[in-house]
Formats: sequence, structure tokens, C-alpha cells
Amino acid sequence: MGKLYPFRERIVPVIIGRSPFTFEEHRLQVLRCNACGITFEANLPKEVPLCGRSQPSAQAMASFMHYHMGVPFENLSLLQKSCHQPLSASQFWDLVEPAAEAIQPIFDALYDRAAQCRVFYTDDTKARIHDFYKENKKNRLISRKGKKKAPNERVAAYTSGILGMSKEGHEIHLFFHGRKYAGENFADLLEKRSPGLDPPIQMKDALSQNKPGKWKVKEAFCNSHAYRQFKDIRHLYPQECDQIMELYGPVAKSESKGKLDHLNDEERLKFHKKEHFPVMESLKKTMEKWVKDKKVEPNSSLGKAVNYFLKYYAGLTAFCTIVGAPVDNNKEERSLKKIIRLRKTSMFYKTEKSAGKGAKLQSLLVTAESCGCNPLEYLMILLENPTCVEKSPEDWFPWNYKERLTQEMSLASDNLAPEEASEKIPEGFLSGMLRRLFVYPRSLSQKPAFA
Repeated sequence: MGKLYPFRERIVPVIIGRSPFTFEEHRLQVLRCNACGITFEANLPKEVPLCGRSQPSAQAMASFMHYHMGVPFENLSLLQKSCHQPLSASQFWDLVEPAAEAIQPIFDALYDRAAQCRVFYTDDTKARIHDFYKENKKNRLISRKGKKKAPNERVAAYTSGILGMSKEGHEIHLFFHGRKYAGENFADLLEKRSPGLDPPIQMKDALSQNKPGKWKVKEAFCNSHAYRQFKDIRHLYPQECDQIMELYGPVAKSESKGKLDHLNDEERLKFHKKEHFPVMESLKKTMEKWVKDKKVEPNSSLGKAVNYFLKYYAGLTAFCTIVGAPVDNNKEERSLKKIIRLRKTSMFYKTEKSAGKGAKLQSLLVTAESCGCNPLEYLMILLENPTCVEKSPEDWFPWNYKERLTQEMSLASDNLAPEEASEKIPEGFLSGMLRRLFVYPRSLSQKPAFA
């Protein structure tokens, strides 16, 4: 007969469905003196916030689900109600608003850092702000008389996206909701730019709304935008469009999916000059011949596509003549998809103020994701360390915050006794908060929060 002895532990993961927001009940004993009637109440635990009724983890989760995943507050409220832990849509805004105020120092620091970038991608899309609808009725009566309307006189609202590429290769995404065009928001950003720097490269489409006013920039136009103009009319002009797309396609898609990421700016410029500039010259000569021989009707959709290519040829070939100029504006257009998703699900922002706070959270979350870190974890860490973030926001950027956290942990460990360190060091460092949020160790004797 053999004897059984401990061998190993077998872990069986079980998926449990729970609400993303749960409540903790803290029952405090209250004592009352039977002689004078004075009451004495027990103190709350240190991890419970003294102001407000929400933990930073709840604020970060609400901000992430709404502004990054595009889940409307009403849908979150329905989910909570179905889980017997009701939260109204207005209560979710009460979670999000303090989070937007807490990240203001780091948003300002990112804004100043973005102004020093060498390459910018700019684009905009329409926005909906409910309080603007009443103003729009008055603004429609304002006569333009050949002059450009001021932002407060316009009817439409816009979401502007600006992507700045730093020297180290970090992407800084900034979003703005309001009456201003992308070019006007970009001009405001360049006001923070150091005077001694060279003019930046601006990747954009050819709309006049993208021009940054008085600021001098090196213009680069999006080749994907020009290529799509031929692709969209291929069913009308198959022979001509196939001829263009066969040559133009490989050029417009040359930097997709990181095909040239292994090259530096000088090597990439040399590659484009050798491989793609002759192709662009050939396309130009072909289209000029079509126009000269009157094979293209200028007012037709094909004529407009050809005229666009010829008119903005210098900007479309900037990637072959300017060091660091990109081929297309796809990076910024992809980031705007997240904003468009929220617009489709939530329809509109109530006020311009709420739209501004949402834009700051969106900027931070998209920047964190583009830098390869977990945006939810990053936002949670910022909210759990507001004093440190306000004191030195440049140490809490998405690409360097983990080093700062490691330093804070080592300093805290050195200054505390071993038995005190585990109690006083915040548990929210690194991935500890995510484990606290999503991992629910539960024995079979415990019951779920709801049936």
C-alpha cells in the first residue's frame, strides 16, 4: 500500500460574471453618552476616500468604459440595475468629473511636450454638443459677406485630433471638442513651441481648415486620401482607375503595418526617393497627358481626382523630399475612430465644459494605449497618486511612469520598518490594482453578489 503525500496544486479557473462597479458597506459603530448625549463615531479605514463616495478604481473604470470603449452612461446604468447594484447615468458623471480634474496637471504637461514635436498629424470630424443647438439658430442669421466666421459665429461643432511625434518616438494624442477647426487648435498648440525650433512637419488633408494661421509649417498631404478618390470611383472609370491604382497603391500603402519601422528618417527618405519618387513622377506625367489631350472631363469625378493629385503634388511627394515626412495620415484617422464610436453611441455632449473634460480623458487614454501601456491601469495609478502627479507631472507620462513608481516604492520601503511597509505602501502600484479589480478569489462556500 502506498502513502499519499502533497504533490502539487491544480488550479481550475472559473469565469464569473459580475458588475464592473460594486459597493462596499462600512458600518461604523456610534457610541452615545447617556449623561450629556454626545456621540462618538468610529474612524473610517485609511483606504476609504474622505471626500466623495468613490474609489479611484471606480473613477478610472467609468472613464475608461465611457471615453475609451464608447459605452454610454445609460448602458452602464442599465447593467448596474440588472446586477442589483443601481447607479444612475448622472452618478457615472459624478465619477468621471473628478477624474478629469485630477489629470489636469499631466494633460497640461503633455500639451507643452507635444508643442515641441517635429512631426504632427492633424485631422477633424464633426462633433455634437447639445448646448450649441440654441446658438446655431442665431448663428445661421449672421451674414458672412465674404469673410471667415469667427468660432463663436459658426453653426457646426468639430472634434479636432492632433498627434505629435516626439524625438524619442512617443506618440502624444490631443483631442479638442468645440467650434474651432483643427488648424486653429494646432495654431494654439504652436504658441507653446520654443522659438528656436525649426518649422514642424504637418501631415493633413488639403482642406483649408487644417492651416495653422500665421505659423510656418512644412506641409505634407495624405496619399491615402488621394488614393481613395480613385478607388471610390473605380466602378465608373474602371480602365483609368485601374491604371492609376496599380502604380499608386504600393506607394500609398508603403508604410502600412510598420513595413519601414526598421529604418530611420534618413534611410526612409533615401528608400522613398529611390523606389517611389519615380512612380509619382510617372503618375504625374500620365495625368497631365490626360488633361492636355482632353481625355478627362474637368468637372467629372475622375477629373476632380486628377486635379486634386496635380494641384497638391508637392505636398503628396513631401515624403520623398523632406526628412521625417510621413506618407499618409492614417495614424490620426485611426485614433479619431475611438471618438467617432462614442459619438455614435452617446449621440452628444451636454455642454462645452463636459466635452472639454471628456477630451482630456480621451487624450490621456489614447496616448497611453499608443505607448504600449495599459490605459486603465495607467489612469488608475494617476488617480491614486494625485499629490505626486501634481508635483512633477513630467515624471508620470505613459512611457516613464513605471520607473517613477519603482522609485516611490523603494523610497517607501527604505523609510519604513518591514512590518509597517506592507500596511502603508499603497497597493495600487503597477498591476496590483488590476488584480484587485478583476480577480475574485472565492471558495465554493461563498455566494455571488447577486442571483
